[in-house]
Amino acid sequence: MSETPQDIHDLDERIVKAKNKHLSATNPSPQRVVFINVLQITLEMLSPLIVATCIGYLLDNLLNTLPIIMIVMIVFGVAAGVLNAYRAAVKIDKDMKED
Repeated sequence: MSETPQDIHDLDERIVKAKNKHLSATNPSPQRVVFINVLQITLEMLSPLIVATCIGYLLDNLLNTLPIIMIVMIVFGVAAGVLNAYRAAVKIDKDMKED
């Protein structure tokens, strides 16, 4: 009576395998984390630049001006992109220090 049935041992092994599989799925590899962070910072920089350039282009066409407004908006877009990228980098650094 002291022996446990084989089904219980199989169940224990399946539980351990399932836990290991779940842990490996929830903890991405370091390369994946770096890729995600680089992608996030890149998008944080490019998004305001693209939006500002489009707005400047549309305003220049609407007002029949030289590309002066677009150039000014590009400068604002670059400034906003750098600020967003800096904030994202600080947040990523803070999150990595917590882990």
